[in-house]
Amino acid sequence: MNLLRPGLTALALLCFSPLLGASKITLDDVNADRVDDINRDGIGDRVISSFLVLGNAKTPIDFHPVIVFQMTGTKAPSSIQTAQLYVNQVDQHGPPQFKQVDLFALRTSDSPEVLPSDYELEGSLIMKHFAGFINFTAKGSRVTSTPGQAALTRYLHQHWEEGKYIFFTLRGGTDAVRPYANDKLNAYGYGNSTNGWTPNSCGAQLSIYINPESSNSLSHAQPAPTTQPITPAPTPSAPAPTKALEESSKTHSLLKLGGMTIHSKH
Repeated sequence: MNLLRPGLTALALLCFSPLLGASKITLDDVNADRVDDINRDGIGDRVISSFLVLGNAKTPIDFHPVIVFQMTGTKAPSSIQTAQLYVNQVDQHGPPQFKQVDLFALRTSDSPEVLPSDYELEGSLIMKHFAGFINFTAKGSRVTSTPGQAALTRYLHQHWEEGKYIFFTLRGGTDAVRPYANDKLNAYGYGNSTNGWTPNSCGAQLSIYINPESSNSLSHAQPAPTTQPITPAPTPSAPAPTKALEESSKTHSLLKLGGMTIHSKH
């Protein structure tokens, strides 16, 4: 697995300083879907595998992306010293009328399945302006700040259960109005493309540093660097798809998202 996604800013790298002797657990996303509010009433109605988009694309539908990780590597939540989350913001559609995108932790579950209700689930705010328009660009890796790391670590201390799944979502920040304006393209893209989720398709990664002396820490954690900033690793070629796009035999909904065809999953 990669240590870091390419494109992270030097400031973000320097801010992330694991404690001396900490061991690193690197978790790639195990699922990522888009939840649609098809009547713009603030309630999620369906889950889509393709085009992980936040906002609106000049349609009567609002979109929220949901990203899922499996919690593996330690049986002792208190052994987690700090944590970091990365997501690759691949493009924008519009440009969007809102510049800030907030990161929320939604819930944990025994299943990695994204649900329509994840759209409106309140969740816990991890970081304001996690993504969106940052450093004069709407493209590139987005990473939790030092306060974001602290909030993420607190959430993991409270909710970590080895083997279960943890869900995160991105939503328009304080400068966004919901329902999102739909008079023109007004969205950010986070991957998945036309074929739905595959490993590395949205560039999401959850890095956790744990106390290696904990008797409940599992053996696959790797020692973390303690004296030098972490440098980005090259992006590997994407593995073959492992999760096929599901389509209902009864309903086949098609709409256009900035000139792209979207297939619905029921």
